[in-house]
Amino acid sequence: MDRLRNNIAEKLRTNKEFLRILFAELLGTLFLVALGDGAVAQFVLANKSEMSTFLTVNLAFALAIAFGVYVCGGVS
Repeated sequence: MDRLRNNIAEKLRTNKEFLRILFAELLGTLFLVALGDGAVAQFVLANKSEMSTFLTVNLAFALAIAFGVYVCGGVS
C-alpha cells in the first residue's frame, strides 16, 4: 500500500507553479460546491425534520470555505 501511495504521489508531483495553483483552486472549489450544495440538498429534502435548519446550511458553507482555504491557502 505504501509503495502504491508513493507511486501515485510521484506521478502527481509537479514543479510547474501554474499547475499547482490550478489544482489547488480546483480542490478548493470542489470542497465548497460539494459540501455547500450537499447542505442545501439536505435542508430541502428534510425540510419537515427538526434536524434541518437554516443554521446547518450556514455552518456547512462555513466549513466548506474553511476546508477550501486550508487546501489551497498554501499555494495560491
